[in-house]
Amino acid sequence: MVKSSPQNPSSEPERILKQALDAAGASYAMHLGLPCQAIVDFAFPEVKLAVEVDGAQFHSTPRQRSRDAFRTHRLHQLGWRVIRFDAERVMKETTAVVNEIRKAASSAEGS
Repeated sequence: MVKSSPQNPSSEPERILKQALDAAGASYAMHLGLPCQAIVDFAFPEVKLAVEVDGAQFHSTPRQRSRDAFRTHRLHQLGWRVIRFDAERVMKETTAVVNEIRKAASSAEGS
């Protein structure tokens, strides 16, 4: 079962990316829970694309990076493509990040 949480960003980089995706007219779900018990920051279920915003607070230790790698592996097993962006990059290069997401979603549609 796929479950979506309220569309509330949990960090400033997520809020900025949400605003940019909304402005670009993107169709996505935030904090989507997937069958592998992973919750992804931004999900594009129609094309099985997961976008993660990795901030230093939750993604910097070896244990956290290992957990992220395991979740990414599980999502790949379910047929999802996962792209990760450093939170700082989202804040500084928002337009480029949105363009990369749009390109990834477009290429997934053509698959």
